[in-house]
Amino acid sequence: MNKFKTSIKVFFFAFFSISVYSQQLEIDTLKNKSFKELRNIFYKSFNNNKNEVASSIARYTLESAKTKKDSVNIINAYIRLSRVNENIEILGIKYIDSSIYVSKRSLNEELLAESYYFKGKLYENLNKYNLALNYYFKSSSTYNKINDFDSYYMIQDMIGQLKLRVKDTISALKIMKKGADYQRENMLKKGDNTEYIISLHSLSIAYSSNNLIDSSSQINKEGYNLAKNNEYINELIFTHLEGGNEYAKKNYNASKDSLIKSLVYLTKEDVYNLSYAYFYLGKIYSLNDNKEQAVYYFKKVDSIFEDVNFIMTKPRDAYDELIDYYKNKNDLESQLYYTNRLLKVDSILDKEYKGLITKFHENHSSRLLEENAKDKSKYLTRTYLAIFLAVALLLIILKTVYNKKNNEKRYLEIIEFLKTEKNYLQSKDDIKNNKSIKNKSNDLDISESIIENILAQLEVFEKSERYLKPISNIRDFSKEIDTNYRYLSKVINHYKSKNFQKYVNDLRVNYVIKRLQKDEKIRKYKIRAIAEEVGFTNTESFTKAFKELTGLNVSFYVKKLNNVSS
Repeated sequence: MNKFKTSIKVFFFAFFSISVYSQQLEIDTLKNKSFKELRNIFYKSFNNNKNEVASSIARYTLESAKTKKDSVNIINAYIRLSRVNENIEILGIKYIDSSIYVSKRSLNEELLAESYYFKGKLYENLNKYNLALNYYFKSSSTYNKINDFDSYYMIQDMIGQLKLRVKDTISALKIMKKGADYQRENMLKKGDNTEYIISLHSLSIAYSSNNLIDSSSQINKEGYNLAKNNEYINELIFTHLEGGNEYAKKNYNASKDSLIKSLVYLTKEDVYNLSYAYFYLGKIYSLNDNKEQAVYYFKKVDSIFEDVNFIMTKPRDAYDELIDYYKNKNDLESQLYYTNRLLKVDSILDKEYKGLITKFHENHSSRLLEENAKDKSKYLTRTYLAIFLAVALLLIILKTVYNKKNNEKRYLEIIEFLKTEKNYLQSKDDIKNNKSIKNKSNDLDISESIIENILAQLEVFEKSERYLKPISNIRDFSKEIDTNYRYLSKVINHYKSKNFQKYVNDLRVNYVIKRLQKDEKIRKYKIRAIAEEVGFTNTESFTKAFKELTGLNVSFYVKKLNNVSS
């Protein structure tokens, strides 16, 4: 069961025929492997995006299990084949249906529940939400039947989140209530309130989605008080939710205070909910007739969309506000710019919620573009444009000078660090966190032997430079080192003072700043190539992680190193 609990959202893999098998993997290397070893080899390949190898191992496992008439490993092999072929719907469904069939024939209800779960996940990734819900229900029902209530409520929470996503808020609220009740009982039994706090956060959102604002506020108060004494959850997540509630109550000053307080947490940890905070702050300033400050926050929403290429439905309305603002200002250029941005946002939302959005936003369509073209003569004169450009240029120059000075200082600090024998460069935030770290391992509610084992595995992970290869997420990595992902998360947060993704990214950045200094060849690579060289899957995440740790842009650091070398 623990194997399933550490499962994650699957990635897309291509299908390769059996003829590829001999090219990817010598069958003799697998003959003497146990099924457990085959599972570990599969997930190492799967997590490193080695599609062909992973598929070959799963096929070999299936044939071997069939020969031995081992139904458990036949089912697991079918599940793995479904996962690596998920982007080809017909194959993904074929393999997961086979795992369901064998599970039923062998009366293995635990693996049947797991198979239902993965079929639901497959449909969710294909945006077929009704089918996804159907199989999540089957999975949770089966877990309930075999009295695996931890898994049951885990699936129920996923059902609730999906129902909120498709606006079935009443059903979602019922689910979240039951989940919170169950986690409350667990808290009283085990003494750990983390899961209960998380369930309160979901329940608060469900209440507010049903316009039960007072109930949501009551939950926020309870969650906030519990989270203040919890090591892993920041109480400001409830402050943020309460800011939205106060807005709904039209207590705009109280809403603004809560939202601004929550920015400290959201800016670092949750850019998606950060967009909500910025949107509501913009609306509040707009209601107070402070249009310039409102536009400042609406543009912040756009900057988040620019960074992550994702936006929630409500903050999307920031673009309507920006378009109207610039229309009233007779600023054609800005109006057209945000109209085009809106079209891009709506195309993404339409793709994400295809078949579910009941009202597609078309307030600013081609009609608006035509009107803007007709009114072109009304826009800024050359004089105003010249003044605007002059002021903008001055601000750019001042910002450039300031940034250059800070960058030079930070670069020298990094060079000095590289001269020392220290292993890892730390950001200012990391240094602060390390000073406040709790050293008592019993605070984690994990046995000493498990903690020591995880720390030993992390030491091997660092020394072997395993982090230079792609790692999908903490759940898959926990499988790789054969431990529980919750324990792994707690240990990393406690001993490394950061979450798993930042821990991995910081290791990669530390490696690359040293290698760039020593290796002139890699300095000639494009940034994308450097990112891939050290395990990042895209340029954006690499440059962001590098900036967060070093305070510098990658291009600036490379340029400085090249100047010194020449």
